[in-house]
Amino acid sequence: MSHHEDQSSWYVVHTQPRRELMAASLLEQSPTTEVFLPEVMRQARDERKLMPLFPSYLFVRLDSNDP
Repeated sequence: MSHHEDQSSWYVVHTQPRRELMAASLLEQSPTTEVFLPEVMRQARDERKLMPLFPSYLFVRLDSNDP
């Protein structure tokens, strides 16, 4: 792979509290954007719930060649 083939970079995106899934959904609408939202099982009241590992943050890889 040459240096010019992969022109993407990862960024950390700060979201509003409890809006990580909504932000990820909107960002994933672009075909040149990859979203990574790590989640873990946590106890919430009387139930186990899948929640973001880093609340209010997600990771986005953008293609720098995208206009």
